[in-house]
Amino acid sequence: MEVIVGITREKYWIRCLALYSNEEHKARCRKYYQKHKKEISERQIKEYWANREKILARSKKHRQKPERKKKIAEYQKKYGAEHKEEIKKKRKSYHQAYYQRIKETKKAKEKEYRKNNAERINARKRELRKLDPERFYKYDKKHYENRKHMFKQIRLISNPFPSNIDVDFHHIYPWFPFTVPMPKKIHQTYNMELEKHIQFNKEWFEKLYGIDVDVVLGLNPGVFV
Repeated sequence: MEVIVGITREKYWIRCLALYSNEEHKARCRKYYQKHKKEISERQIKEYWANREKILARSKKHRQKPERKKKIAEYQKKYGAEHKEEIKKKRKSYHQAYYQRIKETKKAKEKEYRKNNAERINARKRELRKLDPERFYKYDKKHYENRKHMFKQIRLISNPFPSNIDVDFHHIYPWFPFTVPMPKKIHQTYNMELEKHIQFNKEWFEKLYGIDVDVVLGLNPGVFV
């Protein structure tokens, strides 16, 4: 191999361009590649994994350039328009062939993400539940399945408490749509134990409003449904 010394980068690339534009040289390269395809492939893979972080960082930096971004977007738009059906078929074929693997990989990644970001996710859930309960229960599947009745609130009593007291609307019985305003501190007692939660709030409801829930609903006292 010729060693080029004492020339500028521009002259070097001009010489390279001239060399790779030469048909005879191209033919020699193709012949060499076909003969040593396996060795070249192994060497490239080895070099890639040895320098993976540098390669990815350099590639990302290159893609972030405004002119490069514009060029990529234009190419993708043009290619997508010209090969719409082909892309659609390939996506469908790939999804069918690797559905189970994709599903398992996605599930594993989600589990890992939730594990590593549990505190941030829970803080966001608490914030969302406080600001917009309906949206929270709609998009949080775990709670949505257990609390579908939250979408069917029928408020029996308007809020009688002053503005300095935080209020929750409590379902007077499981899976019934009827709700009543209760001080938040009382309502959140036994929040993770449904039977105790219902019984505790039922007693406080009777103390605050003088109304027996069992009588109103025509239920046998003490029966949990």
